[in-house]
Amino acid sequence: METERTVQKDGAPEGWKETDCRLIRFTEPKLRWLYSLEWNRVQYDLLDTEPDQAMLKADWLDEWKEKLFTTLEHPQPDYLIDDEDLLYAEIGREAEKEDRPVWLYAFVLELIRFAPYYSLDESDRYKTLEVESDYVSEVFCRKQSAVTPEDARRLKKLYSRYEKRIKGKMKKKLEKRLLRSGFRIVFVSVPYSFLLSRLLSTGICVIIDKLRNAAPQFVLSECSKLAALCDDVILGENPGPEDGAEAAAIRREVRRQAKELEDRIRESGKEEEKDRIKVMKTAKRYLNNCAAQLQILLNKNGFSDEASETPVQPAEPPEPAEK
Repeated sequence: METERTVQKDGAPEGWKETDCRLIRFTEPKLRWLYSLEWNRVQYDLLDTEPDQAMLKADWLDEWKEKLFTTLEHPQPDYLIDDEDLLYAEIGREAEKEDRPVWLYAFVLELIRFAPYYSLDESDRYKTLEVESDYVSEVFCRKQSAVTPEDARRLKKLYSRYEKRIKGKMKKKLEKRLLRSGFRIVFVSVPYSFLLSRLLSTGICVIIDKLRNAAPQFVLSECSKLAALCDDVILGENPGPEDGAEAAAIRREVRRQAKELEDRIRESGKEEEKDRIKVMKTAKRYLNNCAAQLQILLNKNGFSDEASETPVQPAEPPEPAEK
């Protein structure tokens, strides 16, 4: 019987640091590739669209690009790579440097969750538009060899599974209120990298301040991606000490953000808006539930997170609905 492997800072592989976490160290080129993939996804969708609708989709894409450029620091006019052969050649060269590039699997989740044609302002001009193509399986999985269509389908299922587990049951009235401010415009609201760095490095309180009622849905989505990637990629196939150390570091950071929210809630005075406190409590619940799912994965793979300040907690139930 294999002895339980301990994951902590001084039990991790020699020289390993938490900043080595593959979901933290996304570089600027990778962010450029991701936005370029999203750009090309919409361009590909135009090919399967009737001319009048295609013109409207092209207008949306121009607006999306304009909004995106306002969130970037001094982007060059050619920041988005529309030459797909060049784009996938750059991605392929970088992917070959790793046995299993976590960031490329992260790209899959981002592309799956990217839903173009959402409202970019207060108008409903694009509400009739729908995506009419499957870019991930028809293009992305064919132009690079690391992530297969089967991988993409599996990640999509894992995302949905963890979204349900982290979210739990919620009264529909509360859910509608949390979504009232429009989660679909998140990407232009927060200057972020993505995934762990977007959720964790940006800071949960900053996200709450910027997104307000939409923040819990954002947190739920990012937590679900983290759990899916930890399950399928980081701890997926014969995980070693470094993989366990990485998953444990992610869990600790998720717990730290939950603790930060808990302190913020405790310090809230009577002048704090009721809805705002409700938003913070819901986001905290998602973070704690995500940490619980990550601990289950660690235990399942024979790792223990001894560096964690607090033991894993059972999933938090939703806040009772107001009468």
